[in-house]
This record gives sequence, C-alpha cells and structure tokens, in this order.
Amino acid sequence: MSRQNLRPAPLALAIALALGSAAVHAQGAASPDAPVQIAIKAQPLAEALNDWARQTRLQLIARQELLAGKTAPAVSGVLTPSQALDRLLTGSGLAATREGDAVVIQPARPAASTALPEVVVRSGAELNAATQGKGYSARAVTMFGNTQSLKDIPSSVSVLTRQQMEDQNVNTIISAMLYSPGVASISYFGNNSGSSGSTGYYNARGFPVTVSLDGFSALNGIQWRPQFDMAMYDRVEVFRGPSGLLNGQGAFGGTINLVRKRPTDAFQLQSETSVGSWASLRQMIDVSGPINQDGSLRGRIVGLAGRANSYIDGQYSRTSMAYGTLEYDIDAQTTVSLSAGQQKDPNHRPDYGVGYDSADNIVIGPRGWSQNFGPDWNYASNTTKEVSASLRHRFGDDWNAEATLVSRQVPMYSKYAFSNNPAAGTYMATYQGQEQDIKDDWLGMDARVSGTADVLGRNTEVLLGVNRSVYSEKYIGSNVSMGTYNIFSPDIPELDAPFTSGTKTKVTQSSLYGHVNAHLTEQFSLVLGGRYLFFKQRSQTLLPTLGDWSTKARENGKFVPYGGLVFALTPEVSAYASYSKAFSAQTNTTYSGEAIQPFTGEQYEAGLKSSALDGRLNASIAAFRIKGSDLAVADQLHPGFSIASGAMRSQGWEAEVSGSPVPEWNLSASYTRADTKYTASPTSQGQSYNGETPRHMVKLWNTYRFTQGALQRFMVGAGLYFQSNTWRLRPQYHQGSYALYSAKIGYRFNEHLEADLSVNNLFDKRYYSRAPYLLFAEYGAPRNAALTLRAKF
Repeated sequence: MSRQNLRPAPLALAIALALGSAAVHAQGAASPDAPVQIAIKAQPLAEALNDWARQTRLQLIARQELLAGKTAPAVSGVLTPSQALDRLLTGSGLAATREGDAVVIQPARPAASTALPEVVVRSGAELNAATQGKGYSARAVTMFGNTQSLKDIPSSVSVLTRQQMEDQNVNTIISAMLYSPGVASISYFGNNSGSSGSTGYYNARGFPVTVSLDGFSALNGIQWRPQFDMAMYDRVEVFRGPSGLLNGQGAFGGTINLVRKRPTDAFQLQSETSVGSWASLRQMIDVSGPINQDGSLRGRIVGLAGRANSYIDGQYSRTSMAYGTLEYDIDAQTTVSLSAGQQKDPNHRPDYGVGYDSADNIVIGPRGWSQNFGPDWNYASNTTKEVSASLRHRFGDDWNAEATLVSRQVPMYSKYAFSNNPAAGTYMATYQGQEQDIKDDWLGMDARVSGTADVLGRNTEVLLGVNRSVYSEKYIGSNVSMGTYNIFSPDIPELDAPFTSGTKTKVTQSSLYGHVNAHLTEQFSLVLGGRYLFFKQRSQTLLPTLGDWSTKARENGKFVPYGGLVFALTPEVSAYASYSKAFSAQTNTTYSGEAIQPFTGEQYEAGLKSSALDGRLNASIAAFRIKGSDLAVADQLHPGFSIASGAMRSQGWEAEVSGSPVPEWNLSASYTRADTKYTASPTSQGQSYNGETPRHMVKLWNTYRFTQGALQRFMVGAGLYFQSNTWRLRPQYHQGSYALYSAKIGYRFNEHLEADLSVNNLFDKRYYSRAPYLLFAEYGAPRNAALTLRAKF
C-alpha cells in the first residue's frame, strides 16, 4: 500500500466543530485494522483527530464540547488506525466506537462490543522519542539504535528536551551540558558570552564523556571540539557511566547523543528573534512540512545568524548556520533520509585569561571582570560541516533495518598569544605565541536490525549491528616565545612565524554490537549486550620532517560487556541493577618514553525509576560505583607527559525529576554527588583524581504558565545552578563553591506569538568558568539579559 493512497485532501475539522459536531469524511475509507504510516504531533485533541482522519482516510464524528480543552500526545509509526486513535485518546476520558462506516468519539464507558480493538504495545518501536511540543518529560530515547522507554533502561539516562532548551535559551553545547543532570561542563576557549564556536570539555562521574550523532559514535568528537548550534537538534540524550555498549573504547564517563530535528508531517514555521546584553543579536527560522501533495516527501530547513560582543574587552563573535534535511517514503515500509549542515564561527580577540601569579595570588586586573589579557590580534575560526544519509525499512512484526552514513569535517584555525604565571607585584609575564591550522574529519557507517521475537511465550527485544568509524586529524602549527610584557597592557607584535611542527593522526574502530531485552516474567526483564571491537590508532610526523606512519595503539577482538535487571514494582515504578565495563586504548607516553597500558574499569549501578501521570513526570534515583586503573593523567613534574594513575574509584548517587507535576508547570531538577579518589597511588593516595568534577551539583529550572485570572497569558520561570569546590591540576589552585540564579517572565499574545525576558546570574556572582591555575583562567559571565520573540505557525 503506497503512502499516496493513504492521504486524502485536507479536511476542515475546526469548521465542523463550530457547528456543534464534527463529521470528518475521507475519500476511499480504509479499514481500521490495516496498518498505515502515522505521524501526528502533540497538539489540541481536535486538531490531532483531524490529522488522524486525513492519514487513515476514515470517517470521524465528534461533538465540540467533548474535545474542548483537551490535548493529545504525539503518535507516530506503522500502526492500525484503531491503535493510533486509542493512543490519541489516552487520558482524555473519551473512547471510540464504530457506528456503520463512521468512528464516533464519546465519553468512555465500560467495554462494549462496539469498541474498537484494544491497543497492545508489543515493543518500543511504537514509542516516539521526539520532544518538540512535549514539555520537559521524555518518554523514550534512540541512542541505543532503537527506541527504548527510559523506565526500561537499567542505567542513568536523561533527556534535555526541545522545550527546555527554548525556555532556558540553550544555544550552545556548553550550556546544554551545564543544564544536563550529572555532567560537569567546563568552558575552555572562545567567547564565553555564548558563541556556538566556543569549545569546552565535559565530565560525568569523574570521567570524560563521548558523543554520538543520532546514535552514530563520533570518536574524539566532543572534548575541546566546536559543535553545531543547538537550534539544529530536537533533543540531547545523556547516558552516564561506562558506555562501551554505545561507543566501544574510550566511553567510560558516558555518552551524549545529539538528535537532529526531522521533517514534520504537517507544515510548521517557527521564528526566534533575540536581543541581549553586550549587543548580542540572534535570528533563527525553522520551516518544516510536506513538499509534495501526498506527503511522501518531507523537508525541514533551519537557518541561523547571530553576533555577540562579550563582557571581556574586545571580544566578539559571529555565527551563521544552515541545516536542511529531506525524508522520502519509497513506500509505506521504506524511508530514505538525507541531511546536511554547515556552520561558521569566527571569534575575535579570544583570551584564555590569567590565574595565579608567582606568589600564588589570584590575579585581578584593573578592568576586573572584563579584563582581556591577550593582544588585539588574537583570532580563532571554526567551520563545521556535516552530511548524513540513512535508509530504513520496516518489516512486519515490529522488525526494522537501518543503514546510516555520516561525514563530518571541522577545519579550525587560530592565532593568539597567552601569558603564563606573571611575576608578583610587577605583573610582567612571558607570552607564548601559537598559530594552529587543524582539520578534523569523521567518516562512519552503521547498519543494524532490531525487532521483537517471541521466546517461550515472552517478548524479547533484539538489536544487532555493525559499525565502522574513522577519525583523522591533520595538525600544523608554530609555538614561539613572544617576549615579556605587562599582562594588563600586552602591546605585542602580531605573530609572524612559519609552521614548525605538524602531525597526522588516524583512528579507526570497527565493531559488532548488540543487546537483548528479555521479558522473563510480567515483572522481570533481563538486559544483556556488548560490543566486540577492533581499534587502531596511527600517527605520522609532517613537520619539521616527513616521517613514516607508526602505530600508537591497537586492540583486536576486545569485548566490552553490559548487563542489567529491571523489576517492575508497579506499572509506573521500576527498580534496576546493572553492570558495565570500561576500556580505553591510551596513546600517552611517560617522560621516559614508555607507553601507558590501556585503561580498564567497571561500574555497578542500582536505582529506581518512575514514569507517572501518564508519562508526564519522570523521576529517578541511582547509586553507582566505578573502579578502574591505569588512567593516563598529567605528569606534574614533566609537562607534556603522562603517568599511569594507579587504582581509582568514583562513587556517589544521583536524583532527578523532570516533567509536568501539574498542568502548565514544567520542572527539571537534579542533584549529583560524586566522590572521586585514588585508592592506590604512590604519590596521591586518597586525593581526588579529577578536581574539575564537583562533589556536589544541583541543577534546577522550572516554568509556570498562567491560564486564568489577572495573570492569564503570563509565564514565569526560575532556576539555580550550584557546584561545590573545584580545582585544576593542583588542589591549591581552586575556586570555592558557588550558586548562579536565573529568572524569566514571558507573555503569550496569542497561539502564534509570545515574548519573554530572561536574566542569568541574577545576583551578579563572580566566578570562573574554569577553575584557575597558573594560566588559562577566565571569569564566567556576569549578570546578563535577553529579550526573545517567538512566532510559531
């Protein structure tokens, strides 16, 4: 059955409702038991039923007063019309019955012979993980290669939804991680006032995290790397703890899965215009919908242009981004999709800042918060390009097959000078000049099949896949001593030196992976999985002389296992326990030239998860312990070299609540405690091995929209970010705990237009975006505000 035969001309349900009832007719009525492709977004129930009638070609009758004020969840997938309709009516107090050729909506009654067939969900394939229009509560994630309910995953997983990103003005990956539970987001380089081209690094449970792009693992793809503006993404899925099942080697802190926006079944247009502190301007437009008459071809375009000055003297940045994606239904079971994106991020006069002087006093310049310690010719520019293609086929009986190709390129150029450990009293320091030309390339393929099998009368969800990813980096640069200058007025001649060093690096990883979720009883589920991987890293010297390729690390046939048990205490609450291993091939060397053996570790985790109020409110609490050894850490006596850490341990617990406790109240709250320390070290016994992971983190954000009374149409919001003491490289170089508060007020003019004013760092707290050291220490943003106008059609 082709998609074209499933789509009638649009019908005006709203007009019929105005007459007191709706009778929606479709040309060539279909059977309520024949599966069709359904794609209905979350919206008022009347509009959702109109979409249902158009897509199923069935006649629908409903009275206006029954539908008024009710909303429907998003429903998508290959479903029978009756299955889709039952999902739309969930929690509405309404039911559907057959009367001749028509489907009639009426108040729910005890089951009768005229009721449509009961919906039976056999697998996660019918879940919809998209978050746009769904508040702060996510029902499912796709980071495992198929769609899985959060409650059925025996690990800590959180989702930053599209709505929360809009409410908190999350435009960069740095701010996205700042507001994600359990993740320490550390700004590294760029315009800290909010440029998408800024870079950072991210830890969870005391270890670095990795990144996936729509479920495809991107080796070395996030730490210190620029990312696309968050306007490109529907959501951010965050898995905390060793994630070798998802990424293979190197994934011992967790995985961040960036999920791109997809074309919508119905036309929509969104515009976002923002002006803010430091002359920041931002314009985003997002257009999506069907392109041809039958809707088999759908597209989406997201465009962005922005500029921002900074609280740091002389800094300013520009951002321009374009993203487009197409989906085409070859038939009702097969869909091909293409996407492409490009973003440019020039940053002018970026500065690393200055930390402590030679007497271990923190340096505060005469310009205070806005002091720029770099020369006026400092410059950095990033361009991020990405192309992807996928083919998905839906077999009968809930089985799917999907193949994906992804290519990403990130050329980066920078030229700058920075100071190091100025002399106490005189504030004179030696400046080092660097020029770098770097090109990162990712190319990968992933193919997988997933579905549900009946084993001994019980459902077993199965996924099997094969993956290959290649990461290449070409680096050329120069490093020159620029002389000694006063750090408060560094009148330094612009760097003009030939490139003196260069390397090429190539990392390949091939793997077979899979997992099963076996429902042993009505309450018990067993999850088993793993990844069998082959890994190799090679490098070649380009400058000062061209060298031969040499292998730095190799692993053949390494298996990384994962397992867990889930026990359904009630239909809304589940308990779980899980075990996972971590493995990372390391290329660091010691001062004596010896290689450091691979890092290995394991995690034990147990917790409770809840999905209440018909999925509108998620809650979880988890305790974890990670044990590992031989992690390469910086050698304090020999800069540029590493030592093996010895045995280490990270343990703690996390709690999270997200969703809508009552109508019109959206909430995201989390607490994380992480204790990181060496358990066997000749020099650092008992000390933390990662001072940049706070022992305590609290993240809170919530909004409330008034729907009646004098404040009708208003929305208010407030948030808190708190972290305890952190330090970098040496415990004496630290900053104390601090809290940042934020607030927001908005007004909805009508269903299409609203405006809001948000204020961050409400009480103008002075803090460092990165714990200060002898060098590289920049203040975080002072109090700032943004006025945003949003239009949606």
